[in-house]
Amino acid sequence: MNDKSRNSIIKDLTTAYELFENDDASLRELSDHTIQDVMMYKSLDAVSIAVLIHALYKGRLCINGNKKKKVLSLLKQTATSLQNRRFGVYNSKLESLFKMVNNCVTVDDSLKNVIYLAKIQKGASLFEQGVTAARAASIMGISVWDLSPYIQKRQIKFKPVNKNKFVQKIKVLDKLLNNNETIFIDTGTIITLITSRLISVLEEIKKKRDINFVITPYVYDELVTKPASIKKYQLESLEVRGLIENGIISVKNVSKQRVNQAEKRADKIIEIDGRTIDLVQKAEISCMVSGQPVLMDERTLRLICEDSEELLQVMTIRKRKAVTLNKNALEAFQAYVNCPLIFRSVELVTWATINGMLTQYEFDDPKFALTSMLWACKSNGAAVSEQEIESLIDIASKHF
Repeated sequence: MNDKSRNSIIKDLTTAYELFENDDASLRELSDHTIQDVMMYKSLDAVSIAVLIHALYKGRLCINGNKKKKVLSLLKQTATSLQNRRFGVYNSKLESLFKMVNNCVTVDDSLKNVIYLAKIQKGASLFEQGVTAARAASIMGISVWDLSPYIQKRQIKFKPVNKNKFVQKIKVLDKLLNNNETIFIDTGTIITLITSRLISVLEEIKKKRDINFVITPYVYDELVTKPASIKKYQLESLEVRGLIENGIISVKNVSKQRVNQAEKRADKIIEIDGRTIDLVQKAEISCMVSGQPVLMDERTLRLICEDSEELLQVMTIRKRKAVTLNKNALEAFQAYVNCPLIFRSVELVTWATINGMLTQYEFDDPKFALTSMLWACKSNGAAVSEQEIESLIDIASKHF
């Protein structure tokens, strides 16, 4: 155990003692902090402490009376032995703590939770560094559904809002939805709508406009196949299957060769220290090569097509290093996919509200309802700033 890790564990054990003694709800925050240490130190010692504090938090109501006094005593002895570098005593006291806690909460379950939560934290960190949400989830062996609450917290606000651009987007979207177009939907948009309880917007639009909402097999795998193997998200996978069974959305194949070629081109666009980085993943790329308009909440690929300057600055902030934009690679990618029109869930929800398709929340105040829905989308993964939300509300308010 190195000194940095040792000092961190001593501090965490001391804090755990104080919080546990006073029944402080901040024990939950300490648990989250120690889970982050698992990522930072990548050691069994960090894992052990994270599991212990997670178990203390989960079993705090059960650990009372003399049992609580014993746990507090052991926490103090464990910290002291580590402070004095008496590692044998430290390990013995830690083992005793686990035995005490295991009577109230299963340590194995806490271990599984800590490892899974650490994977989510790492996945969110990868997203912040520029890896797409789907790819970050795939790397960490978790579901995209897990990352959606964390992604919103890591969104970067950078460029001032061009309100006229929003006005034009809503007009173009209106024209598409009135002309019975085919629109492809990426993974993130469906997750945003489902977790925001707004997925009914697709059904409402389908009823009133003969729109062909389509997902690709790559998107299907992320929304249905993979989540079906994770108990926490099996219901969501069934919900997406229901949309398909009821004809709200359909699944359509795209050229695997074009998807692979587009992905290779996209991954040459950004360079750091002379090396290219992976920017996109197959699900979102598969929507782009369709040649049809796309609903997509993920920011990176949208900026590749719409605003490479902002992409460069966002990536610089995320990576905290000098980032180079390969303009030749950018132009080659844009030419290859012939960048289609891209819309976000927030723009779809705004259009639907203007056209009376989301009235279940309006009551006597449609502006408040729209504000609530747009913030729900933001909180569930849509890459949208507060200023952009205000612009959308202002545009829609003229129709109320």
